[in-house]
Amino acid sequence: MSIEWLEERKREAVALVRKGGLSAKIGLAFLSQHAA
Repeated sequence: MSIEWLEERKREAVALVRKGGLSAKIGLAFLSQHAA
């Protein structure tokens, strides 16, 4: 897994968190799992 791929996923997760609701929970779970 490349660094670029992970950075892209992090950006998507942050966007989900900003959106709020269930998406925010998914985004936060991803970020915490990958220790962003």
